Amino acid sequence: MSTPFAPAFTGKSIALTNANFWVGCSAALHLSQIFEKNFKDVELVCLARDDENIDMLKQLKNVRVEKVDYEDEATLRNALHGVSCMILFMEMDERKVEFGKNLVAAMKKEHINSCLMVSIRGAGDSRLRSHKAYREVEQEVEKNFSNYVILRKATVSQTFLFWSHSVEELGQLPMVVDQDALSTYVDLTDVIAVIETIAIEHCRLHSQRPNSIVDSFGKYTNKIYTLTGPEQIHPGGVVEILNASSDNNVEFKKVSREELGQYFRSLSKHEGWEKVDAEQCKSFLKSHGGHRHHYAPSLPVIDLILDEYEWCSIDSTLSPDMREILGREGKTLRDFFLKEKEAFKPHRAYRATAKL
Repeated sequence: MSTPFAPAFTGKSIALTNANFWVGCSAALHLSQIFEKNFKDVELVCLARDDENIDMLKQLKNVRVEKVDYEDEATLRNALHGVSCMILFMEMDERKVEFGKNLVAAMKKEHINSCLMVSIRGAGDSRLRSHKAYREVEQEVEKNFSNYVILRKATVSQTFLFWSHSVEELGQLPMVVDQDALSTYVDLTDVIAVIETIAIEHCRLHSQRPNSIVDSFGKYTNKIYTLTGPEQIHPGGVVEILNASSDNNVEFKKVSREELGQYFRSLSKHEGWEKVDAEQCKSFLKSHGGHRHHYAPSLPVIDLILDEYEWCSIDSTLSPDMREILGREGKTLRDFFLKEKEAFKPHRAYRATAKL
């Protein structure tokens, strides 16, 4: 991801939530490099409920990791003291709405007036549980901050890594949508590039008028954007791309929501499967994938994925917002599978007996 030149300036802290989860951690690693290069006096304050697996973040000189409890206002206010802008990723927890509201309340008490929230596509329209939760927190952000940006991302391409076990050992891509149902995806690196662009604009404006609290995100202020990749694709097309990129012979399998949820839940039973840590998140940002560990999604992540896939089969409209912000189209699903092809190599020894 390229970054425009921006002058250095003094004395600003930008906070980022959910730094112990793979999306927030990946964003933190990238933004710390951007700020070090262009805004050397900007501190990135990374909020994490669990800080055991993010030692790499702790070692960065422009990063401060704060372990927080969203049910303890004192820990939130202490972590946010001196912060002027928040990059808000929802926590992957059943209590995400409660946590989001508690965070907003603490931000208000610490006089934070700028918030960039990363939400999900459909949050303003869908009645699915995850979308309703994200919309509820979106409304808190809109109501309480004079400067906000909301990014509603489509389903992230990297979620397909949760299918790698089924692809490798079963030769199947189980999905809840029909084979000809169109969907849209967005690459994680493009989402982070959009966050980078808006954060750079925020820092640039602050360097020019440090005491102003108006339009702190420039032309992006108080807007809601939808982030999709450049293509609509159906499961048959996904399988075709997957097979071509990884020398595979995977077949699409239509399953029920409960069956796919059961598959995701079964992944936690595999011995030795990895928790996401900062070192692995760093590899998401590289131009090549290399060897990728298997991951087992938590129950809240499973619920989110199932809701996202249900909604993306309802609304697969392409959005021009990525091009408007970045001046280019986003990466394709083919780009993702080519980068991560080693994660989907077939383990043919299992195929004779294994079934979903």
